[in-house]
Amino acid sequence: MYRSVDSQTMHALAASVEDQEYLRSQLKLLSLVAFIGNGAVLPRVSGVSNMPLETNTVVRFRAPPELQVMVELPNQGTVVGMGIRQGVTLICGGGFNGKSTLLQAIERGVYNHAPGDGRELVVTDATATKIKAEEGRFVCSTDIRPFINNLPLGKTTDAFSTADASGSTSMAASIQEAVEVEASTLLFDEDTCATNFLVRDGRMQQLVSQDCEPITPLVSRVRELWEAKGVSSIMVIGGCGDYLDVADTVVSMHGYVPSDATEKAKAIAQCMPVLSSLAPPTISDAGAATHERTDEPEVFPELDLTALDQLVSVSQTRAIASMLQLATQNTRRRTMRSLVSDMCTTALGDLPAGHGVAGNLARPRGIEVALAINRLRYAQIQP
Repeated sequence: MYRSVDSQTMHALAASVEDQEYLRSQLKLLSLVAFIGNGAVLPRVSGVSNMPLETNTVVRFRAPPELQVMVELPNQGTVVGMGIRQGVTLICGGGFNGKSTLLQAIERGVYNHAPGDGRELVVTDATATKIKAEEGRFVCSTDIRPFINNLPLGKTTDAFSTADASGSTSMAASIQEAVEVEASTLLFDEDTCATNFLVRDGRMQQLVSQDCEPITPLVSRVRELWEAKGVSSIMVIGGCGDYLDVADTVVSMHGYVPSDATEKAKAIAQCMPVLSSLAPPTISDAGAATHERTDEPEVFPELDLTALDQLVSVSQTRAIASMLQLATQNTRRRTMRSLVSDMCTTALGDLPAGHGVAGNLARPRGIEVALAINRLRYAQIQP
């Protein structure tokens, strides 16, 4: 096999992967959740392609001086780029100026990139998880009290279940599920979030009193997620100015070029205060969910994973399906973390679809496996 592959190409790939793994291992030590290297090509040819956009007009990434970080890599040596710090980071700017493109590069930074991809120096915390609204998704026995409480007719939310979640409810459940399996960074794009989950402005707070509104918006929780749970957030925000009050860092994108707008944002927030909502109940530790085998047949009902943006290959989806099949054969009552850990340490060739070879399977992250389990409509999950 070695003779059939160009040795220089193979060594370049190995060196690049080694550098990316090393850089990812240094993020926490540097108090960062992501790093975007200078010169990176972030835009893709199209929304369905992983190929870099290669034109004479493409704008390569360049870190603003205030956010520059220097890292010494094993092979490439010293590299410079933008470090996204732990805490709450906003990516702001006008439409079509590169906000979502930057976030998409960050969300794919949980994986290593081959030389020539353009994102070889875009590296993200390995547990970073994209959160978005999923109307109609299945939710089972999830404690969403930090975000949704006091439902009509006395319905409780400490073990909330529904076969048809709203956008806001689905986001609340997804955050709780991600935190349960130890995601330490959450990613949000305003375009794919439920507006009523992101914020409730002053006028609506005056029209609909706090005791009549079951939703505690994310803007009231995002700092607590960081300060109480150590969970950072990176958010693309274009219209919800209330988040300026809770941000640690604000990156402004203009013409695909980032700048540090943190001090300007703080000044605006101080000059234009927003109407604060009543202090919501604190985020508590949810009990570990358990997954219990049912007597359903091994043929699964349709499982919609289209909202899991960080599944990047059908081979990963195929592996998840096979892991779920294996779980139904061997699992009674397990905590979610224990179940996912066992599933992700099983050799791909030992999965039912692997047939000892696993040439058509690719290993997913444990977080995507957990999120898939939580979307299984027949699974019996208990708080």
